[in-house]
Amino acid sequence: MIAERVSASHQSALPIKVEAVNAYPGLNMDPTSAAVTWANEMSGDKGLVKVPFGTEAGVFASINLKTVVIGPGDIEADGHKPDEGIHKTELAACTVMMENILRAQRG
Repeated sequence: MIAERVSASHQSALPIKVEAVNAYPGLNMDPTSAAVTWANEMSGDKGLVKVPFGTEAGVFASINLKTVVIGPGDIEADGHKPDEGIHKTELAACTVMMENILRAQRG
């Protein structure tokens, strides 16, 4: 652990202590599951990507709720990075996805 190495190299200082105060399960959905397939269809088959950050989705999946994380933008290329943003065309694509969901629920 980095904290232990830093503490060992600065023995005249108080040691660094790290305490985990919060943890939650990651989301590990089968890409062929019905929920993932449906969400991908609603988005216009934009593709699937797994990202290295957490959401509440893992908690929901741990209690057997079919769960996906979906939204506008390119999370793999631009999300949770300095100067992240969403282009207008990505918001328009999200609008189409939401309209697809509404049509599917009505139809």
